[in-house]
Amino acid sequence: MLREEQVDDDSSALPHPVVVLGVVLVVLQLVLRGWASLGGWFSADDFELMSRLHGTPLTWEQATTPHDSQLMPGGIVLSWLMSASGPFNWTVAAWSLVAMQALASVACLLMLVVAFGRRWAILPLLALYLFSPLTITAYMWWSAAINQLPAQAAFFLTFAAAIRYFRTRRLVWLGLTVLAIALGLAFYVKAVLLLPLVAGLAVLFFAPRSPGAGGRLARTARRLVATVRAYAPLWAALLVLGGAYSWYYLDTVDNPLEGVELAWFDLADAMLRTTLVPTLAGGPWTWRNPIPPRALVDPPTWGVVLAWVLLVVCIVWLARRGTAHWRALVLLGAYLAADLALLGMGRGFVVGTVSAHELRYLADAMPVITLCLGLLVLGVRATDEDPL
Repeated sequence: MLREEQVDDDSSALPHPVVVLGVVLVVLQLVLRGWASLGGWFSADDFELMSRLHGTPLTWEQATTPHDSQLMPGGIVLSWLMSASGPFNWTVAAWSLVAMQALASVACLLMLVVAFGRRWAILPLLALYLFSPLTITAYMWWSAAINQLPAQAAFFLTFAAAIRYFRTRRLVWLGLTVLAIALGLAFYVKAVLLLPLVAGLAVLFFAPRSPGAGGRLARTARRLVATVRAYAPLWAALLVLGGAYSWYYLDTVDNPLEGVELAWFDLADAMLRTTLVPTLAGGPWTWRNPIPPRALVDPPTWGVVLAWVLLVVCIVWLARRGTAHWRALVLLGAYLAADLALLGMGRGFVVGTVSAHELRYLADAMPVITLCLGLLVLGVRATDEDPL
């Protein structure tokens, strides 16, 4: 009897097979990304950053000097280290890309386990993030990767910590949530969108139940009031962090963009119909290279049609199952709308609708898509167990 109990204790100490397979998928992704990055080279802004930083001391003023309207002190520190490693040392750059990707991928696995548990269903979500073409062009360009990869890691760490805060109300998890958001803001200005996303997750998935009579509107109002009260420290932290960052950014960064007249409908059509949905379905299958090595998606008509048919089939299947948590689409839709607005007011304002065919401007949406698909299909785990 004692021997059987000892065997049970030893087996329970083994890593869960879902976690083990998740780690295997991460390693496979890193092998593929390492193979891709080792065959790459510096381009465009990479040379500008390294020439600006080479042989200069790293000071606070240097780190907070914007680069092309990007306030990215973390990225400046990485670029300074890169320039100090030697002139055009692509081997160091390539391995740093692999290291940053490893951090983001492990953080993705952690968030999925925290949010949804050690369930086999999280592996397709993990694989979607790991192997989607949506993130590959941002990964292959050094000066884009030092924005995107730390921001992706920060996204996953933010929601892993935030979900634990919502479940436990422990301030240590709130502190880690704020630190993760600050990490993202140190590398990429679009990490500011983490603030409304965290607030939206609290309202849509972690609002306390509010018993009482009355109509639907009255019950909704009571739930909102209860949510505000339950997470009062969170709202204060988000307001302080968002306000401080916005003030500093607007005071530091001049907008150098002088743009063209933009057709917003055409931009949205290019972003959603011919870029995002076909890429999520495994595309874009074909590319065009007007300025090599930069590549723009150029999916064939059959690929666009197939991708949208698959999307409709998935929606119908979820509707027939009757278990979908459709409010997850509110988070996803709001983020994509913000992405569209920032693209239009930024790069789209300079080059027009063609900017929507460049995947690196949409790579930041991949972590949001991963989380929201999980929320849509699986809901969110109610308990707060040891994640790994």
